Amino acid sequence: MTPALSPARALLAVAASVVATGLLAAACSKPPTDGAAPAPSSAPAPGAATTTPAAPAAAAGPVVAVSAGKLLAGTLCGEHPRVPADELAGDAVAMTSFDIDAYPYPNDPAKVPLTGVSRDEAGKLCEARGRRLCTELEWEHACKGPSNTRYEYGDHFDSKACPTGLGVIAALGAFDRCTSNYGVHAMHGYVWEWTASDWKRGTETGKVALRGGHGDTPYAHMRCSGAKAEDLATKAPSVGFRWCGGAANASEIVIPADDPAPAALVEEKSVDAALLARLGRALVNGQLRAPAGTTSSFTKVWRWHAAPKDEVILARYESKSADGTTVVQPVVVRLCDRAIQLIAHLRAPVAEMEDPEVKDGAPGILTLEVKDGASSGDVKLTYQYAQVATDQPAWVKVAAAVSAAPSASAAPAVK
Repeated sequence: MTPALSPARALLAVAASVVATGLLAAACSKPPTDGAAPAPSSAPAPGAATTTPAAPAAAAGPVVAVSAGKLLAGTLCGEHPRVPADELAGDAVAMTSFDIDAYPYPNDPAKVPLTGVSRDEAGKLCEARGRRLCTELEWEHACKGPSNTRYEYGDHFDSKACPTGLGVIAALGAFDRCTSNYGVHAMHGYVWEWTASDWKRGTETGKVALRGGHGDTPYAHMRCSGAKAEDLATKAPSVGFRWCGGAANASEIVIPADDPAPAALVEEKSVDAALLARLGRALVNGQLRAPAGTTSSFTKVWRWHAAPKDEVILARYESKSADGTTVVQPVVVRLCDRAIQLIAHLRAPVAEMEDPEVKDGAPGILTLEVKDGASSGDVKLTYQYAQVATDQPAWVKVAAAVSAAPSASAAPAVK
């Protein structure tokens, strides 16, 4: 049960609601002035209330022109972090020119953003002034800039550029470096932002795409291609919006669900030569070879669907010496058109490896038992945002017989 508010807190809550209603009505009914930006006020302190702006915002404010060009939407296969079910795979999208507010509404760097409004309220706010909500691909294009960088400030994550982990809306000055090459500010770590785009991924209906991300957002959403589905009617203190202008770009993101959805782990009963060759290339690319004096082969292969719209290969890589001694190594491989990657493996081969298992309800976690002499233990492979982390027993240690050079006995390479 939610505890009752004290009389003082209840009075404050009612007052805040009245003020918010009055400000929205005033902002939408007040005619445009001479186009001048509102007079600056003192910057808000970290954690300041964000349900209303300090004063009704005029239609003016800094506006950024975004030129026509090619957007590489989403994230290429083989790069990470990546959420394949939510974003495109680096698709080239032709974008026409438009403009976008430099800051979230009210587009005034001296004021906190207006939050706590639904998507429809945000979309209707001041439509008479000729502005509109941005489409999500316009938002992504404005974030990536003309060079299509992964983050607005470049291709490498910097937690200090767009502060994360704050859990509150900080003063805008903390986001000075969080600026795209087009000159758009505070697109991540500040507030989530409503877009004009319906969510057309998977089977979810009646939802809208949010872009941006609040301070407590997972790091994978801090990329320009990060997105989240939200109900139209949501009114949250972490969700705001910004305006765009000009003719809207018609391109949209549509990612249908797999029908039927594949099982989390499927063993390949027959592995063709082309797949074996690509697995061999992954070992070469990952500089992993079998122990010296052995011949090697892939004796079992599984397709692991750890997340919707993503598949990696788990293989049992077996090496046999002349005296019949056998060691095995579980390896995880990602196969992309442009890249073949070894993304996870043990520190060293072991004597035995049991078949992997995926626990019910957790397709992103795979376990398998390994043994070597009197030692045994579980290996845990955990998928997150297109990467795989390996948790392995401490007794699995690199042996002197294992080198880092490619093996002549590996499967043939793919050119």
